[in-house]
Amino acid sequence: MVADRLIFLEGIPDTSTLKDLPIYYKPQYLRLIQPNVKGFYALLPNRRDIVMLLYFQCIENEAISLQEAPFGGIYFTQLAENRQINDFLQFISLQLSTIGITRLSIKIAPRCYGPSALPLDTIGMSSTKREINHHLPITSKSLTDQMTQMQRRRLKKGMAANFVFVQEAPDQLNKIYTFIQACRAQKKHAISVSLTKLKALSDALPSRYLMFSCYHQGQLIAATICVMVNDRVLYNFLPASLKTYNTYSPMVFLLNKIYEYGQQHYFEVLDLGTSMLDDKPNEKLITFKNRMGGVQTERSIYSREI
Repeated sequence: MVADRLIFLEGIPDTSTLKDLPIYYKPQYLRLIQPNVKGFYALLPNRRDIVMLLYFQCIENEAISLQEAPFGGIYFTQLAENRQINDFLQFISLQLSTIGITRLSIKIAPRCYGPSALPLDTIGMSSTKREINHHLPITSKSLTDQMTQMQRRRLKKGMAANFVFVQEAPDQLNKIYTFIQACRAQKKHAISVSLTKLKALSDALPSRYLMFSCYHQGQLIAATICVMVNDRVLYNFLPASLKTYNTYSPMVFLLNKIYEYGQQHYFEVLDLGTSMLDDKPNEKLITFKNRMGGVQTERSIYSREI
């Protein structure tokens, strides 16, 4: 627990020494999202070590942490007291009020993310929105031990059909993105990021954006873009598969291979993302993730007027 009085500052600090920092808190990521980011951080007065980080995008009279990222809660390098957290938010509120901001909203990560997943109920913020999220704990056990019998049958069906797993090279981004976009259009689902922005992010953080795909007889039938959030968490960001292969459910085969990739590279969590459609629970997707062995949690948004 931090016992010292903290120094609060506005800006985006040098975070190069913070080894477990999620990608969404890195300056390379923050520089590429719009509207521009306003950053705040708390330091220990003597050693000048960073204790807390929080970033916002300001849209009209609301400051959102973060609008374009899956989450953007307070990132802690060590446990702070409620009083210190509240003082930090009071400092931020004062700074933002000078530019016409009247409301703070903070998107909290699912609890599998650790430090940035701390709920804010104890410091006067209320949860205004909750989204269902699933993740797979990556252990020494195989994913087949966690999925249902139905999913195991589908996995065997894909293996019997000689599905091929590929980790795509970075120069295949256009192809993979176009495939994902077409698959989602078939289902009337929007894609949450443009190719231009995704390419800029991938160029700025090349080791953090990974593409995995599944082929059948040379045809691309399923693909996803994953984000290496930090050394612990791999986020299944943009999954998609051909509608004509629904009877095979190639995403089962693909997720099993990505889980194995996570084991080989010492990840602890495969985040399957939210299961929402038009701000309502997507029951079909929830059922699929549950059958894969997914652990259901929540991704919450906390708000307060300033």
